[in-house]
Amino acid sequence: MSRSSISAPALLVLLTSVAVPVAAQTTPTAPNSGPGRLTLPPQSDPMRDPQAPLPPAPLPPRAVDPQTGRPITVRPDNVDPVDTATRERLQSGATVPVPAYIPLPTGSTQQTELPTQRVADRALAASRLPGTTVRLRQRPGYDAPGLRAGGMVIHPYIDTGMAYDANVYAEENPRNDVFAHLTGGFDAASDWGRHRAVLSGFVRRRQYGQYTSENTTTYRLIGAGRYDADSHLSFNSEASHQRIQLERGAVEEVSSLALPTLYDFTSGLLGAQVQYGSTRLSAQGGVNRTAFRDNRSLTGAVTDQRFRNFTGYTGQARLEQEVLGGRTLYGQFNFERRRFETADAIRLSNADVYTLTGGLRGALTQLIRGHAGVGLIRVDFQDPAAPSISSLTFDTQIDWLVRDRTTISLSGERDLRTVAQRGVRAALFTTVNLRVDEEIRRNLILSVGLRQQFTDYVQDTRRASATGVTLGADWLLDRHWTVRPQVSYLRRTDRGFNLDLGPEDAQVGVSATFRL
Repeated sequence: MSRSSISAPALLVLLTSVAVPVAAQTTPTAPNSGPGRLTLPPQSDPMRDPQAPLPPAPLPPRAVDPQTGRPITVRPDNVDPVDTATRERLQSGATVPVPAYIPLPTGSTQQTELPTQRVADRALAASRLPGTTVRLRQRPGYDAPGLRAGGMVIHPYIDTGMAYDANVYAEENPRNDVFAHLTGGFDAASDWGRHRAVLSGFVRRRQYGQYTSENTTTYRLIGAGRYDADSHLSFNSEASHQRIQLERGAVEEVSSLALPTLYDFTSGLLGAQVQYGSTRLSAQGGVNRTAFRDNRSLTGAVTDQRFRNFTGYTGQARLEQEVLGGRTLYGQFNFERRRFETADAIRLSNADVYTLTGGLRGALTQLIRGHAGVGLIRVDFQDPAAPSISSLTFDTQIDWLVRDRTTISLSGERDLRTVAQRGVRAALFTTVNLRVDEEIRRNLILSVGLRQQFTDYVQDTRRASATGVTLGADWLLDRHWTVRPQVSYLRRTDRGFNLDLGPEDAQVGVSATFRL
C-alpha cells in the first residue's frame, strides 16, 4: 500500500493504539475513579487565553442500565433522580442481579382487569325492572353462545392488544414505550333452577418493547356458589386467589421503585341468608391474606415489602326490609381485624376496623337502580399510644338509564389501606368512578370514564390524589370477536412527600377479544 493511500481514520486508529499503552504506564490512577479506571492529567495549552472559558465537555452517549432496562444519561449535571441513582450504582461497580418477574401470575392490572360476574342478587333480579343497562343488554347475533357442560355454560376467551405508554415509570421526566398484552381466561356459570355456581379465571402477560423491567404476569381465580336449602334459607361461599399489579400512578404508591408493585391476595368466606316475606337477614365471615412481593430500589438494593403484609379476619351482618315494591332499606355492619407480620408493622398498623352503613338498594326509581349507602368508619389501633380515628364513609353503585341507548354509572367507596411508605400506620382511601355508555349502533358502544382518587394518611399531613379520564369503544364484529380501542390519561398530585413530582401518564391502545 502506498503512503498516499492511508486515510485519516486509519491514521487516527494507528496513533491511538500507540498512545494508549504509553498513557497507561505514565498516568497515575485517580483515587475515586473506580476499579480499573484510568484518568489522563489535564493538558496545558500555551496558546489559550487563561481568561477564556473552558470549552464544554462532550456529552457521553446514552446507555441502558443492565439491571432495570432503563436508558440513562451518565452526565454529571443530570439531576434526574432515576439517572442519579443509577449513575451512583454503576460508578460503585455494584452488580446486583434482578430476578425475572415471570411468577405464577394474575390477570389484573388495576386499569385493565376484566370484570367477574358475582353471584346474582335474587331480590333485584326477581323484580324484573323495565329496561337494562347498555353493557348488560342482550344482543342476539352478537352474544357469544358459550360451551355447555351439563348445567354449566362456559365462555373461554383470549384478549390481546398493543398500547403506547407515554410515562412508563410515572416520573416527572417521562420515558415512553410500547407494550403488548395477552390474556387467556374463562367465565363459567350455572343455569340451574335452584342453587348457583360461578367460576372465573385468567392469566395475563404484559411485555414492554424497551423497558423490560416492567414486564409482568398476573392471574386470578375466583369461585362462588349459593345453596338454597329451602324457600327461606340459603348458604353462600366464595374463594379466590389472585396476583395484582398496582399501576405506577396509584395514590397509595407514592414511591420510586425499580420494579412494578405486585402482591398476592387470597380470600375465603362463608355465609347464610334467611328471608321471610319482605325481611332478609344475612351474615358471613371470612379470612383474607395480602402478601406483597419484594421490590428493588433505584440503587438496586432489595426493598423488603413484608411491612405491608397482613391477615384480615372479617365479619358482616346485614338487615334488609323491602319497601314500596322494588326498593329495599338496609343496614350493614362490617368488622375486620388486621394483623401484620413484622415487628414495626405490628406496633404501627395492627388495628380493628368497624364500618356501619345504611341506605337504599334495588329500584331507586323506575330508571335508577343499584345501591347507595353512607355511614361511619372507625379504626382502633392495637398500639395504646395511638388514638382511634373516625371518619365518614360511603359505598355506592348506581346505574341511571337516561334513555334506551344511554347509561350513566356512578360508583364509589371509602376504606382503609396500607401504603408504600414505611413508618406509616395506614391511609383512608377514597375512590369515585363515573362512566357514560352510549350505544351508537347495536354492535358499537362508546364510553367515557372519569376516575378520582384521594388518600389521607392516618395521623400524617401527607396527601395524594389522582384524576383519570378514559375514552374507549366496544365494537362487536360478530358473536365471537370484539375490538376495543382506548385512550386514557392519569395525573397524580402529591403533597408533603419527598418526591413531590405530580406525574402524568397517557396511554393509547387497541385490543381484540375472541370469545366462544
